[in-house]
Order: sequence, then structure tokens, then C-alpha cells
Amino acid sequence: MSNKHFSLLVKTLELEEQLSNSKFENYSLDNIEKDNKNKIWTFNFSGESLPSVEELTLLIQKLRENFLGDYIVNYRLKVSAEVTDEQIKEFWKYIILENFSEISQVLMESILFSEVEVNNSVLTMKIMAPSIWNNFINERKQQIISSYGNLGIVIKDIIPNFSKTDVEAVLESQEEKISQEIVKLEEIEKKEAERKPKEHERKFVAFGGGGGTRYGQEIRDEDIVEIKDVVGYAGDVTIMAQVFGTEEIVHRNGSSQYRLKLTDYSDSIILRLFGNNPNSKFQNKRKNELIDLVKGIKKGQWLKIHGAVSNDPYLRDTIIEPKSIEVAHKEEKKDNYIGRKRIELNTHTKMSQLEGISSAKEYLARAIDWGHEAIAFTDTYGVQAYPEICLSSKGKDIKPIYGLNAFIMDDSITATTNPKELKLKDATYVVFDVETTGLSAERDRLIEIAAVKVKNGAEIDSFESYINPQKPISELITRLTSITNDDVKDAPLEKEVMTNFYNWLDKDDILVAHNAKFDLGFLDTCFERLGLENKNNASIDTLFVSRAENKEAKRHGLSNLAKLYKVRLVQHHRAIYDTKATAEIFVKMLDQLYELGIEYHNEIDEKIDLELAHKRSRTFPCSILVKNAKGLKDLFRLVSYSCTKYLNSAKPTIPRSLLAEYREDLLIGSGNGDNEVFEELLNSKEAKVEDIIEFYDYIEIQPKHHYANFIRNERIADNAELEEILKKLIQLAKKKEKIVVATGDCYYLDEYQHVYRQILRLTVKSNPGARDLKPMATLLTTEEMLKEFSYLDEQLREELVIDNTHKINDMIELVVPLKDKLYTPNIEGAADEVRNLSYDMAHRIYGEELPKIVEKRLEKELASIIGNGFSVVYLISHKLVKKSLDDGYLVGSRGSVGSSLVATMMEITEVNPLAPHYVCPKCKHSEFFLNAEYASGFDLPNKNCPHCDVKMTKDGQDIPFETFLGFNGDKVPDIDLNFSGEYQATAHNFTKEIFGEDYVYRAGTISTVAEKTAYSFTRDYYEKNEIEKRSIDIERIAAGCEGSKRTTGQHPGGILVVPNDMDIFDFTPYQFPADDETSPWRTTHFDFHSIHDNILKFDILGHDDPTMIRKLQDLSGIDPKTIDVSDPEVMGIFSTVEALGVTRDQVDSASGTFGIPEFGTNFVIQMLDDTKPTTYSELVQISGLSHGTDVWLGNAQELIKNGTCELKDVIGCRDDIMVYLIHAGLEEGLSFKIMESVRKGKGLTEDFEKEMIDNNVPEWYLIHVKKSSICSLKPMHVHMYLWHFELLGLKCINH
Repeated sequence: MSNKHFSLLVKTLELEEQLSNSKFENYSLDNIEKDNKNKIWTFNFSGESLPSVEELTLLIQKLRENFLGDYIVNYRLKVSAEVTDEQIKEFWKYIILENFSEISQVLMESILFSEVEVNNSVLTMKIMAPSIWNNFINERKQQIISSYGNLGIVIKDIIPNFSKTDVEAVLESQEEKISQEIVKLEEIEKKEAERKPKEHERKFVAFGGGGGTRYGQEIRDEDIVEIKDVVGYAGDVTIMAQVFGTEEIVHRNGSSQYRLKLTDYSDSIILRLFGNNPNSKFQNKRKNELIDLVKGIKKGQWLKIHGAVSNDPYLRDTIIEPKSIEVAHKEEKKDNYIGRKRIELNTHTKMSQLEGISSAKEYLARAIDWGHEAIAFTDTYGVQAYPEICLSSKGKDIKPIYGLNAFIMDDSITATTNPKELKLKDATYVVFDVETTGLSAERDRLIEIAAVKVKNGAEIDSFESYINPQKPISELITRLTSITNDDVKDAPLEKEVMTNFYNWLDKDDILVAHNAKFDLGFLDTCFERLGLENKNNASIDTLFVSRAENKEAKRHGLSNLAKLYKVRLVQHHRAIYDTKATAEIFVKMLDQLYELGIEYHNEIDEKIDLELAHKRSRTFPCSILVKNAKGLKDLFRLVSYSCTKYLNSAKPTIPRSLLAEYREDLLIGSGNGDNEVFEELLNSKEAKVEDIIEFYDYIEIQPKHHYANFIRNERIADNAELEEILKKLIQLAKKKEKIVVATGDCYYLDEYQHVYRQILRLTVKSNPGARDLKPMATLLTTEEMLKEFSYLDEQLREELVIDNTHKINDMIELVVPLKDKLYTPNIEGAADEVRNLSYDMAHRIYGEELPKIVEKRLEKELASIIGNGFSVVYLISHKLVKKSLDDGYLVGSRGSVGSSLVATMMEITEVNPLAPHYVCPKCKHSEFFLNAEYASGFDLPNKNCPHCDVKMTKDGQDIPFETFLGFNGDKVPDIDLNFSGEYQATAHNFTKEIFGEDYVYRAGTISTVAEKTAYSFTRDYYEKNEIEKRSIDIERIAAGCEGSKRTTGQHPGGILVVPNDMDIFDFTPYQFPADDETSPWRTTHFDFHSIHDNILKFDILGHDDPTMIRKLQDLSGIDPKTIDVSDPEVMGIFSTVEALGVTRDQVDSASGTFGIPEFGTNFVIQMLDDTKPTTYSELVQISGLSHGTDVWLGNAQELIKNGTCELKDVIGCRDDIMVYLIHAGLEEGLSFKIMESVRKGKGLTEDFEKEMIDNNVPEWYLIHVKKSSICSLKPMHVHMYLWHFELLGLKCINH
């Protein structure tokens, strides 16, 4: 290499100007030593003499900037001239900065400005603080000497000179030196700023742009560590993490900071990157590339990052600053099983309230990726995920199976057994209670029995005894009952005690117990075991009676009833105390039965509220799968009934008899591990278990850890016993010829999401089991599920995991829960009535011979309305409005219905969409303005009819019909009606009168866990459990909790109308809003947005304006419809405050619009001051501009200020775009498409722009449209401000 190569390097670095006439002029680049393995390049230079510090700094800095992130750049100088001691001292600061760049500014200054002397190549450092020498210089002495060596300077040693110096003198000296250094640095920066770039900057395409995927050095997988291991660490690390959030912070001074929130699910960390200097002249090109890359990174991407980890004092947390970044592909878990794969038949989405974590879309994507043929969705209580399932699976290679995780209750149980004609007042009652070693009458034993005989309300005898169970009493039972092994070790055996009890009972005694099923079960089993003939005593269950008749009570446990009946309970779960308390309660309960007219035992179940008791009884989960379209409708019916008629404490239940009635086209599975089959298997004889199994179409078993709670609660001894029980379950199911399938009861996809479910569960205050540890519930691969059942033989495992899941799938047809078109009610003669009403009103306004513009518009609209089956929509709206008007309340419309002349003629809206015009109320003479002379008919000057000298009516807002029903007239109509707030409920109920209660429903909504709520839930969870979590990881975990269903609600005015030849179950189930059993309305179970295009919706809204107008009308006696909208006094309020009798200085405002909705904000008042509106149409423009996105600020405001156009010319509402373009000569259909494209935020395509240019649309309008995004509807603003004018006019008149 040579001087030529050095010159080329200088040119490449764009330093020719700065280094001209420098000591580098005769330098050569001798060679470059490349260590590619460690990514280190060393540049070897040679020259006559040592360059200045400034010159060397500039060269090395530029060299390193250009290799930033790719290679570490080192250098060596070889000079022929002798280096002086002064030069060595001059380079001291440079050497220190090279070796101590990471230390604080204060420490750096202490080292930089220490005096140094050179003598015989030994450098002496004069310092006051020994700690500086000990902790810094001495530790890096060899590095400093080596750095001098890179300059071609030989330093033999560095020694300290600790001297006591006058502090004031030192400070003064350092201050002077610091100032000199700053001046030098400013000179270097000034030279750099004055330099102009001589070639284009290199571009780096960030990840989001579809280009490069790496910045800096290649990152090795073997260097990657988990984030949890770097928290609190300082130094360079390599991590691999997923982005779960991005943030750009722009400071007031123009500087910026970029943050990526990263996690590898062991912990989380923030990647921080400071932006470049706001002044482009001082910017680092390579850093710009890094910034562009980071800005392009998207949420969800996986990255490999090598960078410096440190503690950020501002964030008070560990952060990483990147040196190298590489987009990475995280290998997802795969189902690599060879052969047919399993099908999951029990999956919960985010619509399982405050428990489901993954969405239906995510489950489907995973199942498709794994090659699964189908997947079943069984959300708890509801089916609100069905729309998402339907849309996400459409056109995909997978079959969605629609199901439900329902809770069934046994509606065959009663308060009594063995009903007998025994007169209650004369009967003898044996009130008893037992304590046991466990819950199973078959496997557990009695440890205590106590009973009292009661007659005529008084205790006449008692029985009490411990029983030696001949097996250990567990710690759990001792904690519950306080009965220990010592208490029973010397007690009589079961045979002695229970034989005595049996003999103590008379056959006509009525047995009474609280939760009698449990106690009677042990009693009967014991008698049978002892060979004692059952006396079939009649019985009464106080728990069941309480559930039936204590309607206000929320809980019915013995301790709760003791408080309710004011009875003393000494110690719960001891037989003697429970018995005495139950006896006192029962005596008082008898009085309740007498009040119901019950005299005999066999009348009890006939006269108590069985349905309420059943709703409050224990329920068991089960899975319901839809077999076909009829089954889907039947499931919708079951969900509806469970969410209304059988709703108990916000928990929907399904009676077993109701499920049996509609089960023909459904498949019933036994559900998760808490199901009744497994419960009976633990508690009852095989015959009873077989009877329960008979009810189900298939039996589900889950992996063993799903039953861990039974082991924790000591109901099952250990895993070995659990395996035997599950084998027994399979055996009994096969005996009953039932299909047995392995299901996962999944709530999320991956293990790291497990904590999200627990956090959400703990937010449900009414859930007593919220703190229970739930099993890991991920979606398992075929291999994983087979491994879970390794205790079974291979053939049986494959049968349960694979073969039988496909058997179930084969029994199920593909169903589609969403309709493909709009279904409207059928009202006979609706089309003719709409036509007649429209023309009758048109003739009343415009005369017998209609103006051509009116007739043409009517025919155009009627053809579309009638042709697309929308007549009934208009007719119903007309009836609703007419009733309100007849009752004395004005009704307004909002939204796009004001674009329809038919709606105007039918009095659905007050907005007339025709071109501005006059019409004489007497002779019907009319004059239309068709060339955009006026934007609103209300702005026409007052004028008398030229024929009869009567003041003419001014009307017409020039709004195209296409705004409402689309250019083809086939868009689903959305008619929003604004009724008086105090009349809204009446209007709602009137729809029930029109259609019938079973054909109208409020539009349902679904509320999910929002970002801030999720963060609050997560933070509270870790605080309550006293677990330390860093804020960034709480944020990551909270993000995983977002989107889960929290509650349901209703649209404030949305009413959905079911066609009279269909029923609600053709579209959706129904429910009460927020499970409120007192609600007078039922809502759609599906969020109304998901069925918006299938079922007719009316927005019957409440508004204050009609109420106020009515009150002012009553006070003034003036018809608000006669108010002149162009009244100067009213108009003046929008441009000045003088109309209010005050001055601008007094109220510090440009207009008097404080009390006018949407015109009283500072933003809009400023718009009024900028534009000085004088016409109604200008007010409509301002209203639209204030609602639009990117329409006013930096757009229309500038156009008006610089005189490019007037207020009337800018885009206030989206309709303005279409009208403007039509007047400009563009074809109507194209004008509509352009308007819709801008409305949806898509802007202008090249073709749209070309058409506009070809039709001489001015350039300013093109730019104006491009800057605008979402624009609101003109009819809404026209109507709203028509109301405002009526209000203001009435107020002015009254004033």
C-alpha cells in the first residue's frame, strides 16, 4: 500500500478538505491487518511526523464511524521524526479518552487535567487524590503505555506524584483548562459543520421495509444468555428476545430516544437508543442507519442483540444499548408426529371470561401449522368467539368445531326423598350430621355421628358417638373437624355405633340433614355394609329448602343459615354442634313451609320453588359440540336459556332435562377433570357411575396434572392411585360403549402464559376458587399428549389420543355461524307504503307537478331502496319518528340517513339533501341552484315568491344519496335516530309493540381487559403475593392479559330486529347485559358488530337537544320548525360575543359559543376566530373540520390563511370530496370511490390522481385531499346544527 491508498481512504472518509495542509499530507497506508474471526481490523500508517491531536482524532473517529457495528478498528502510527516531550504531554488527554470513555465526567476531568511531566520516557502524573491513581491509572497503566505505543511513542513507565496543593489554585487552573478544551472542541465541530457532503449517504433498509436484517457484527448463538441472568449486570451481553412494545420519545429540544421492549419470557428488558443530533450537520451516518433499523422493527419480531447492559438511573432499571442487531426466526414448537395427528376437542379462547388467554385466531394458526385436521372451541358459559372462529378459519385448511363448556345442573333432585303422607306438625324428626375421613361413601368411613329427635318444636332425645374408622384421619380432615386420631382410637367401631343408631331410629321418623345427599349417602352405604335393611325413612334437606325459599340469601351454608335464622353455631364441622344448629334452623324453617300451605311431607316438593333451588344447586362442567346446522341453532337456544332463565349469580347453567331435550344434533362430552363422572367415580358404586356415564356421548380424560387438586386435597393418595382410577374410568366407559378421548382443556398456547390465567382469575371477587392452583393448560402436540398417557399400553394410548378424536370429528359437519347477507323483517305492502308516503309529502311541499330534480331523485332512491329490500327499514323508522312527533317530541337523525330524500319525505330526517332551493309554501313555485352557487339552502337570502308574494322556504344541503347506501345503493342502511333523552325508553319499547318482544333485542357489546386495567391486575397480583417484579416485566405480563373478555353490555341505542319468518337463534344467542337478571331488555350474545351485516339494526338514541327544544317550545309557544336558520342575531353568536351582551375582553373569547355542544372547546373557538363564519354552511364546514383527522391543522387552516381558497372550498366532510369532484367533471362512480378511499385512510391512488389532474382539479386541492384522512359525515353536522339553531333561536326569542 502507499500514499495513494491513504489518499483514497481520506477521500472515502470525506476528510480531504479538513486534512489538507495537515501533517497527514505525506502519510502512507502501509497495510491492514484483518482478524475476521474476532472482527478486528488494524490500520498501519507511516509518515514523517506525528499529526496534531485534532487531526488524529478526526481521522480515527471517522474511520470508526464507518465501521461501527461491523468491525473493531485499531491503528498504529510509525513516524520518522523524533517525538518531543511536549507532544507526549499533548496526547495525554487523547490517550485518557481512548482508555476511560465509560467513567463519569467528574472522574474524567480529574484525570484529564492532572499535570504530567516526561523525563527519559517516564511519565509522571501529579495528582491530589490517591484513589484516582489506585482505582484507574495504575489498573490500566499497561493499556495507556500500549496506546502511546500505537502512536509510535515509547513510554517506559507511568508513576504518580502525590502532592498537597492549594485547592483553590487547582480549581482555578482546571477551570481555565476546561474552557480551553471546550474552545478547541467547538472549533473542530464548526469545521465539521461547514463541510458539505460530496457523495450520497449510504441507505440502510430497516426490517419493516423488507430489506436488511442485520446491523453490526454477526451474532453467535452460543453467546446468547437469558435476560433473567443479565438483570443487574453491567457489561456486554448477547440476548435473543421478542419485541412486545416500541416507543419513540421526542424531547422539546428536538432530540429523541427509541425504546424496544423485549422479552425472552425468562424476564424482560428495555433496549434504548438515543437519537442523533437534531442538527443534520452533526449527525453520525452509521448511527442513522441503526436508528432507521430500530424504527422499522415491529412488535412480535424476534431479535438477536449484542450490546452493553447497564443500570439506567432515570428508568431505575437494567437496559441494553445495541452494538449489533440481527432479526431472528424463533423456531416454534412443531407437531412432528409421523402419521395421523390428534385433534384437540376442548379449547378456551379469550372469550372464556377472565380466564382464556389465547385468541381463536391464534389457536387456528397453531393447529394449521401443526397439520391438525380440526380443532374444537369450548369456551366457558358462552359462544362469543364464534364470529372470530368463523372469519379466521374461512378458506383455511382446517375444520373449526363449534362447542361450549357448559355447566349442567341436575333438575331431578328434590328437597325430600321417600315422600310420605306424614303430617309435618305431628311428625318426629331426626336431625343428624356425620363427620367422615373423606368425601367418598364407598372408600371413606364415619368418624362421628350425632343426632337429635325433635317433636313439636322441642328436642326429645339425642344420639352422639365417635367412631373408630380403623384407618388414619388425615391432617386435612383434622384441620376441618378438629377430630384427631387420638380422639377416635378408643372409640367403638362402626358396627357397634351404627347398629345402635339403626335401632334408635323409628321407621316413621323423618331424617333431616343439611346437604342431606352427603349424609344419607354415608348412612345408606353403612347400613348396606352392615347388612341392615334400609327402613326407607322420609327425609328433608335443609340446604335445598333454603335455596328454594330464602330468595334474598346469596349463600346457604350452615354458618350462613345460622346467621340468617339467628341460631348459635358453636363449632362448624363437628357433628354434635352442627346437629343442634341444624335442628334449631329446621324448626324455624318449618314455619316457612307452613306459610306456603304445606301440611304433609309429600307436598314439600310440589310447593317450594324447585326451579330456583335447582339454579342454586351444584353444577358440573360438560362439553357440548355442534354436529350440524340444526345443532348450532339448538346450542344457541341452550346458551340463551342458560344466560337468562337459568342464570344464577351471573353464572349461566343448563338443566339436565333441557339439555336432554335438545341433544339430538349435539355431542355431549364429560368435560374437564372436575366433571360429575370423575366425582361419582371417587364417591359412589360402579353402578351409579355407569348410570352417570350413560348420559354422555363421549368421556374425556385429561393429563394427570389436571387432577392434581384431588391429590392436594387428599381425596386421592398419589399419582399411582390416580392412574388406577383413570384406568377404571376408561374401563367403565368402554363397558357402556362410550368413546373415550384425551383432551387438554386448553386455555393458552404456551407455558409462559400460565401466569396470565391465574392473574385474571384472581380479579373475580365472587369466585371462591380463584386462588386455586390451576394446571398447566397448553395446546399439546400429538407426541406430548401420547407421553402424558404413558401409563397406558401403546394401542390404548393411540386410541384415546388420535383415533377417537378423529371419530368425534367424523361425526361433525362443517357449520357456518354467520349469515352471508342482510335479513330484514317482512311487512306486507311496505314498498307501496314507502313510495306513497314519499310522493305524498313531496307533493305537499313541491306541488302536484314535481320539479324534475325532485322526481328524478325520488325515483333513483326508491329503485335502490325497494330493489334491495330496504323498504321495511324506512317504514319502521317512519313509524318510530311519527309516534315521537305525535307525542310532542322532535326527532333528529345522525349519520348518513340525511343523504336520502326519501327519508326526508317520510319525516325520518329534517335534512333535505337536494340542491339549495326556494319553494313557495303557498303556490309551490320552486327555484333550484345547481351550479354550487350556495353550499346550503339556509344561506340563501330571504325572498318572497314572485307569483304570490309569500316568503319562500329555503332548504337543500346538496348531499349525494350515495353517501347513505353506496354508489350501487346496496350498502346496509344504518339509520340513527336522535330521540329526546326522556323519550328514548318509550321509543325502545315501541319496537316491542311493532314486532313483538321475541323479535327485538338490544345490540350486545363485549368489554375486554384494557391495557391500563391489565397492568393494574398484574401489579396487584405480584404485590399481594409479595413477589418482586420489575416494571418492564409487569408490563410484558400485563400485555398478555389484555383482550380477555371482562363483561358484556349493550349499545346505548342499538335495537336489532329479527325477521318475522325467522327467530333470534338463526343469528345469535341472547342474554342479559352484564348478566343483570333485572334488565328489562335482552341483548344479542354476539357483539353486534359481528352480525351488523346480517340483521337489521336501528340506533334509537337519546339526546338532550330535543328535550330542551320541547321545554322551550312549551315556554314560548313557538314552533321550533319556524325558526329562521339565517337569523343574523343567532349567526352572530358564532363570530362575536356582542350578541350575548358582553365584550371579548370581558370573557376572553372570540365567540359566544361556550354552551353550544362541540363549539365550546378552545380548539373550535380558535377555528371560529380564524375563519369568521357568516353562513350556516360554513358552520357545517367548521364542525366537520373539527371532527376530521389531519384535515384542519397544517392543512385547511394554512390554505385559508394564505388565501389559496375560502372556507367553503375546503374538505369539511367526506361528502364534500364527492360533490366537489362531480362538479369538477369526474364521473359520479369514480368520485364516490375517491371519497371512500380518503374516508378509509387509504388516500389517493395514482389512477385517482391522474383522473383528477385530467379534469383540471387544482394542485392545492390534490395536496389537500392527500393530507386528509378520516372525514366525518355532512348530514350529521347539518342536522346537529339545525337543532342548535332552533335552540338558539328559541332562547333569543324568549330572551
